[in-house]
Amino acid sequence: MYLKADPEVLYQRVYQDENRPIANSLDLSGFTALAAERELFYHEVSDLVLTTANLSPLEVMGGILDEIQVK
Repeated sequence: MYLKADPEVLYQRVYQDENRPIANSLDLSGFTALAAERELFYHEVSDLVLTTANLSPLEVMGGILDEIQVK
């Protein structure tokens, strides 16, 4: 399952994470470009895609459970 989020949101989550050396070395523009490069791959390898924009963690969990039950 691919939990899709806006690059800006993802960047805010990981840009200071020392365990994410690639993200840590990019500015927002570079991170957004990297996310765009990876987007097609994520869709190709994912059975399900859930867009998480504006969702709380509880809502994301509910969306995941809904998708799993449909399958």
